Amino acid sequence: MTVHSQSHSQSLHAGLSGELAAAAATEALRRAIDAGDAAGTAAALGHGADADAVWGENPSSPALVQAVAIGGASGRGMVRLLYQAGADGTLADEFGVTPWAATVKGEDLEMAALVLDHDSPQPLGDGTTVHTFLREPFVSEAMRQHVHRWLLEDDQAKFKKEEHEV
Repeated sequence: MTVHSQSHSQSLHAGLSGELAAAAATEALRRAIDAGDAAGTAAALGHGADADAVWGENPSSPALVQAVAIGGASGRGMVRLLYQAGADGTLADEFGVTPWAATVKGEDLEMAALVLDHDSPQPLGDGTTVHTFLREPFVSEAMRQHVHRWLLEDDQAKFKKEEHEV
């Protein structure tokens, strides 16, 4: 084997090893999120898991939507970790449900605050507006008030920023 072909073989092996390690880490991330395991999520992300990985059936969902659906303290922990790893909060499941839309369907106001702090409310993929979505019967009154309050505060912050720029 020549030096050139040996070097080429080593770089192919290293590339393949890296891809396999990332795939194994992403599979570990799936298992951790499915189990509601924040520590496992942190470990998988630390080993190079794709924070925007998509899995599941009916619907297949990005990791962030899956973690939001878990809810509670472990779900919030996983969501924080995914955002820290660079997860894209605009990715939707196959039905167009974004992390924000999944949050609003629940009762977890702390999760809503976490998602709202990282991503502007995204309408569903079908063009449904935030305000139309909030009128859906499955959205609780507490969640409606929470999101409206956040939207108002966000608008006020934008207005103050524009005032200072003028």
